Parts: sequence; C-alpha cells; structure tokens
Amino acid sequence: MLPCARQQTLFAFGSTGTGQVPLMKDAKKRNKNVGPRSQKRIPVRVSVDEYDQIKRTAEKVRLPVSTLLRELALGHNPPSRIEQRTFLEVVHLRGDLGRLGGLLKMWLVDAPGEAVSEADVRSALHKILSRQDDISDLLDQLRNIIPAKP
Repeated sequence: MLPCARQQTLFAFGSTGTGQVPLMKDAKKRNKNVGPRSQKRIPVRVSVDEYDQIKRTAEKVRLPVSTLLRELALGHNPPSRIEQRTFLEVVHLRGDLGRLGGLLKMWLVDAPGEAVSEADVRSALHKILSRQDDISDLLDQLRNIIPAKP
C-alpha cells in the first residue's frame, strides 16, 4: 500500500473541506443512449470544408448538427432564425418611423414654420408615411414566407 495517498473531493463553491456534500453526488446524469432516437446511428464522412459549412448552417438555425441533418434527411425545412430576426427588426423599424412621424406632426403643430418651412416638414412627413406603408406591405409578404417562431 502506498503511503499517504490522499484523495480530495471538490465541493460546491470550490472548497475541499470535510463534512460537506459533494457537488455531483446526487445529480442525475443524462443517458444519451436511451430513448427513441438512440437505436440507430448513421456515420457520415465529410471533408473539413463540408463539416464547417454544416456546422455554420446548424448555428444559423440554432440546432445541433445531428438534429439539423435528421430534419433535412426527413424532408423538413428547419426555420431560419436569421429570417425571423430580420422580420422583427423590420417591424421595429416600422414602429420607429411611426414615432418619427408623430414627432414631426407634433413639431408642426407646436412650432409651425420655425427653423424649417412647413412645406418641408409636410413633405418629410408624407415620405415617412409612404415608407411606412411600403414596409407594411413588405411585412405582409414576409409573413406568408417565414414560418412562425416555434
């Protein structure tokens, strides 16, 4: 027997004292080899470039690589998170244009003709309203293309 080989256990908060419960003692570990999808495994050989492209695509749609490949192989199209994010940004842009138009209207009522002519303010206001309508039409078209967020 080796002399004085002492084993330390790491506890919560990084301490190694005695009388404390170990951090991982009662925690259940997830067994990845149990469940409906654990029965068959399909190994696929890909080049480094192909792997990098697959991994980037999986990150874009926020899915694990295996889930992405399973979805695509079964004929499902995973929703693009980039398209959904862009859609939400356009919605916020439309709201910002609405607030800007409201500020111009308020300025036109409170201080007509000061610093800028009333005609210029009205022209800018009409352009904002026109752009807001264009964005609304674009959003209606995008709603039909982009699937709803799961």
